[in-house]
Amino acid sequence: MSRLKGFSSDVKEKLIKIGLSSSEAICLLTSEELSKLLNINLDEAMKIIKIAKKNSCFSILKFSEYRKMTKCFTTGCKALDELLGGGINLGRVYEFVGEFGTGKTQICHQLCVTVQLKEDFGGIDSNAVYIDTEGTFRPERIIQIATRFNLDPNEVLKRIYVAKIHDFSEQLGSLLQLKDLVKRVNIGVVIVDSLVKYFRVTEFEGKIKAKLYELAKFLSELRRIAEEYNLAIVFTNQVIAVPDSKDKIEVVGDPYVGMYVDYRIKLSKVREAIRRAELIFGRTRVSHCLFKIAEEGILDLGEHKSVNNSP
Repeated sequence: MSRLKGFSSDVKEKLIKIGLSSSEAICLLTSEELSKLLNINLDEAMKIIKIAKKNSCFSILKFSEYRKMTKCFTTGCKALDELLGGGINLGRVYEFVGEFGTGKTQICHQLCVTVQLKEDFGGIDSNAVYIDTEGTFRPERIIQIATRFNLDPNEVLKRIYVAKIHDFSEQLGSLLQLKDLVKRVNIGVVIVDSLVKYFRVTEFEGKIKAKLYELAKFLSELRRIAEEYNLAIVFTNQVIAVPDSKDKIEVVGDPYVGMYVDYRIKLSKVREAIRRAELIFGRTRVSHCLFKIAEEGILDLGEHKSVNNSP
């Protein structure tokens, strides 16, 4: 079947006759090679290749486009930023895993604020979506964190779209609303806290295959949204202890969940307010870091002062 677009019927016929039935195949030839194959001059060959490149599924990624794709925003904690290779990158999927009280939800709240910072202060001046399955979203935490960054708490809250999820059907249905929202509003990050509450085996009466299929479908759609609309997906997940093992844990939903994740970060308690973040997989040079949880949010060790975000 021919996949030649933009050519006259005569040129198409000549190209197909010598076995070139797609624009991609033509792009692999030099103008000299095509000139000899079609017995035409170099100028005509160059014109054909130019048309083929225009209609090919291949494209050259310009540096400016690459910079846009790799745009990121700060977590508000230098140690975490370094662990993640500079911050939260757009177009990527992040998973924070850990036991209860390790700081997963605290990080999610902070990202809803830092994504709104101006670019000069490490943000991208975008809105956030918080899909809340655990009833963990707290406006008062947003107010505390926004105050730390010298932002107007009321304005910050107005830029966070919260979906309260009560069952499995609502979580799947939230994808339809999310797709509509990202088309209309500048969204920089989508938070899902947490991913697996309504994907447990008990919810499916033991139908594990059905559970995993729906979970994969949900994650696949999230990844597609991240890539198509150039935004970050961040979700939290739970861990379970491996039987007959003292320290080993498993992430709920694996190995299927891991297939859709770019960065997995394991959080654990060190002491009191100190937490350890360990990069399980992802492309950075740092393997772990320490941070602390305070009233103002997620902080670097030794950090006390507010961040100046004055215009």
